[in-house]
Amino acid sequence: MTFQKGKSGNPQGRTPGSRNRMTKDLKQAYLEVFEQRGGVKGLRDWAERNPDMFYSHMAKMLPKDFQVKAKDETVINVISAIPEPLPLPAEFANKPKELAEKGVE
Repeated sequence: MTFQKGKSGNPQGRTPGSRNRMTKDLKQAYLEVFEQRGGVKGLRDWAERNPDMFYSHMAKMLPKDFQVKAKDETVINVISAIPEPLPLPAEFANKPKELAEKGVE
């Protein structure tokens, strides 16, 4: 059986753009842990102690490319190519952890 382009073999299937149950459940689990770990303040504190990991995770959440349309109809295509951060030099790598262990914010 051959399907036409753009036509589903299961017309009663999931609607386009809807998330599957696994994705929905996983997102809910992350939100619950986020709140348990202090919400925005907890994330900010962690980011200050682990800036390399924070920016690495943040870069992965940015869209690969998107458009910005100005009022005068000018369209700007933005392509984000944020490289993985370089590891900190050895003399700085453990500083945030050491400060956290001492209770320094």
